[in-house]
Amino acid sequence: TDWERIFTNTPANIDSFNLVKLTPQYNNDNQLLLLAGISSGNSALWESTDNGQSFNPPHLTNDSITSTSFNIDIWAIVNEHTVFIGSFDPINNHGLLYCTTDSGLTYSAPTVVGNYSLGSITLSPNYDQDKTILSVILMAVFIGLMIAESLSNHCRQMLPHHH
Repeated sequence: TDWERIFTNTPANIDSFNLVKLTPQYNNDNQLLLLAGISSGNSALWESTDNGQSFNPPHLTNDSITSTSFNIDIWAIVNEHTVFIGSFDPINNHGLLYCTTDSGLTYSAPTVVGNYSLGSITLSPNYDQDKTILSVILMAVFIGLMIAESLSNHCRQMLPHHH
């Protein structure tokens, strides 16, 4: 196995990053890589289409209701445009799920998924058909079928559709 070094140059406007992931469609012709982290003190997403050699400017998170930045604690990447993000609102003590269908330019209104931080988000292997999300909240398992369907529908209604 050959290893290839990425991040040879630090992306612009990055304070730190805590998540990195290849899209499920990643291959030699589609080398899309996503980063989540902090830019100028705010949570942000970065996108690289050349396997991490360069990055687009950061897309800051923005809650569509409160117009405030939200943390990207965990995520599940559906495709090169659609990402589910788990965050926690410490003021109201809510675990929140957000969705973007345009690589982080805009976000759905948050869906409250309990009073605890989300530990993980996993998409069903048949997500395109059943829209099922499995999320772990602390030690309890919560199957988010209803939440996933309502959030997916909310994303489709609120955000531009991408193919």
